[in-house]
Amino acid sequence: MAEGNLHPIRVVARRSGLTAHTIRAWEKRYNAVTPSRSETRRRLYSDEDIQKLILLRLATEAGYRIGEIADYSIDKLRELLKDVAHTIPQSIDKETLEIENLEASGYLENSLNAILNFENNDLEKVMNEAMIDLGELAMIEKLLIPLLHKIGDLWEKGTIRTAQEHMASAVIRTFVGNLLSAHLQKGNAPHITVTTPVGQAHENGALVAAAISASDGWNVTYLGPNLTAEEIAGASRKKNSIAIALSIVYPYDDPRVSAELQKIRKFLGKDIKIIVGGAAAGSYSEILEEVRAIYVEEMTNLRSVLREIRKN
Repeated sequence: MAEGNLHPIRVVARRSGLTAHTIRAWEKRYNAVTPSRSETRRRLYSDEDIQKLILLRLATEAGYRIGEIADYSIDKLRELLKDVAHTIPQSIDKETLEIENLEASGYLENSLNAILNFENNDLEKVMNEAMIDLGELAMIEKLLIPLLHKIGDLWEKGTIRTAQEHMASAVIRTFVGNLLSAHLQKGNAPHITVTTPVGQAHENGALVAAAISASDGWNVTYLGPNLTAEEIAGASRKKNSIAIALSIVYPYDDPRVSAELQKIRKFLGKDIKIIVGGAAAGSYSEILEEVRAIYVEEMTNLRSVLREIRKN
């Protein structure tokens, strides 16, 4: 799913207004769309597939025969429907975003309830269901990242217990580990090493950074939290990483962070990109600038940073 959001057929049916049976029939008989396949052979449809199916549905409702228009491009279908084109969005991105946000809000609420009730199995179940319904990218960006922010906020306010935070972290660690394992190493893809520096024991941000990197097509080595500059640099060199990603969450004023970042830059040289994010990262702005690190203020911006690095 590294190239964009892909959706199972039940989601496509809901968004296109067609039944799953009709979608399969149009696909099999007329090659109206050609879905991708997961490793378990499940159909996965792109946003463009959904857009075309919406247009095909509108055209057939207007009296056109599916066999005559199934191979039309999206632009040709729009031209065919020009009399009602103003009612058809040029992109389904907004519609997709609204639906996914609505669905993700429900998953977020259920996830928090599971954490508050110490129901680790329920939390794992909710996350797996969100992965199926939303797709990998949307699940990470619309559920996992907001969930981590919420857990952090509640923990700092004392609303959730340390034990609840630890339980949630354990489930998330296993979930992201399984996600990383599902992404096969690609020989021609760039490599990134992900961890947290000395004194940074909270690893959820690093886990999400690893998941985003893997879903965007990078080969990822996740080292876990709280590592020295020597260990980080050694692993990065061994794997020929072109970038490392570091999460700095708490505390906001640890003097070790500056020293470790300086050593990492020294050990790795000037060409390796250092990406730094996390709730406390902004507190170390001076040292980040000194070591020429790329500061990612919001985790949702990490994907664009990774793609910019790949271009260069």
